[in-house]
Amino acid sequence: MRIVRGKNGGTLIDDTYNSSPIAVAEALRTLSSLRTKGRRIALLGDMLELGQFSADEHLKAGRQAAKSTDFLITAGKYARGFAEGA
Repeated sequence: MRIVRGKNGGTLIDDTYNSSPIAVAEALRTLSSLRTKGRRIALLGDMLELGQFSADEHLKAGRQAAKSTDFLITAGKYARGFAEGA
């Protein structure tokens, strides 16, 4: 996970390489802890290689995203679970 300063005072949490349930949970926890004047926006893509746990882990991450963000964007075949969980 890398925290990068963006334009106009924005902050980007980059955790794009082969994400996992633990990595998503920590990124969302970090996002919710950042002081901000604006919105907290998460863009979450598929977590792969989870086998039989895939659907449940996407739902759980979506529930956490609902508590950690103001706006959620999902991308990917399994990412619908994020939206359903949120």
